[in-house]
Amino acid sequence: MSREFKRVVESYHERGNFDGAVLAIHSGKVVFSRGWRPADCTWGAPNDTETKFHTCSITKPFTAVLLLRLVGADKLGLDDVVTEYLPWYRADTGRNPTRRTRQSQTFNTGHGWFGYSAAMTYASSET
Repeated sequence: MSREFKRVVESYHERGNFDGAVLAIHSGKVVFSRGWRPADCTWGAPNDTETKFHTCSITKPFTAVLLLRLVGADKLGLDDVVTEYLPWYRADTGRNPTRRTRQSQTFNTGHGWFGYSAAMTYASSET
């Protein structure tokens, strides 16, 4: 399984369709672990399965699945106000009553950019 997995992922990388890190686990055992290209080209930060990244938008697919499952179960609606379910949401900025659950899947959530630099990303991967 490990050789076949490696062949598939490397074929994507060789065609220019993938740069990143892959960790594959089967039955509780690591069967494949490798990174391609630096995680940060400016600083040359290594890219492997131990590299730490800021999650930012990387969690959107997981959030989308959860959100749509809740919508499908009639537990919430895509246009519901977020603070209806999370009263503490954005309490640090006075709450924005216009934020809707569907906006958790866009670049329109109002969180803003946290200002992490490439140097901080590289430094955090070293800890």
